[in-house]
Amino acid sequence: MSLSVILSVYHKENPSYLHDSLFSISNQLYLPSNVIIVIDGPIDDKLKNVINDWRDLVTFQVLIIKLNVNKGLSIALNKALLECNTEYIARVDTDDINLINRFKRQIEFLEKNTQVDVVGSFISEINENGNVIKDCVKYPLSHRDCFEFFKKRDPLAHPAVMFRKSFFIKAGLYSEKHVYPYNYEDTILWYKGFKYGCVFANIPEVLLHFRRSEDFYLRRGGYKKAFNFLIDRLKIIRDLKLGKLSKLYALAYFCLAISPPFVKRILYTKLR
Repeated sequence: MSLSVILSVYHKENPSYLHDSLFSISNQLYLPSNVIIVIDGPIDDKLKNVINDWRDLVTFQVLIIKLNVNKGLSIALNKALLECNTEYIARVDTDDINLINRFKRQIEFLEKNTQVDVVGSFISEINENGNVIKDCVKYPLSHRDCFEFFKKRDPLAHPAVMFRKSFFIKAGLYSEKHVYPYNYEDTILWYKGFKYGCVFANIPEVLLHFRRSEDFYLRRGGYKKAFNFLIDRLKIIRDLKLGKLSKLYALAYFCLAISPPFVKRILYTKLR
């Protein structure tokens, strides 16, 4: 069983968060065969030092791909995927913390459930200081329930997923149309997965600490991004025949996205 871990680093990353994220990879009960880090445009010395110091300590292979300019997460992840020759591929974000048993549990699940192409998990949420602010965010478990959930919102936590390589053979890579300032490449990927016959699942355990800091709400703002997401979401609803109620959810998300950050904070806390 071979595992690649893919992640993208760009100039706005927090060095402390990146340090914690990288060490949560190297502290896993099941270590990856390799980690592929895409440096998405120029980064400062603090970030470079975090990566280099960590790379010197680990025993598995670390491949670093450098992009001359910031291309966005979709393009960066696709660069990493093209280098993956392993059976399993785990997504990691640079500000989240992977629990020590994440990779082990997901590989065990995929080994047992050979029909599943992508598996996520429940998550907890932490703040800037690493303190837990929400014990558990649950996601649907079965493929059928994931599809039903997609009528409202994404059925997987993108930073907590592990793919079988078959997912990308069926669905293709991330859409490179949906780069900054759009940043909803995961939604488009799930859409393609459902459309082309991929099987989804989640493990009913918290396997990731997701960092919900103040800039989390700012990243989810902007009229242009919200409007484009609404248009794309309506196309998804029509193509997958998700029903009229899905259109109301899409409109509600649009209204939330263009609201002030303090409103987002309140509603996100209530509805999450």
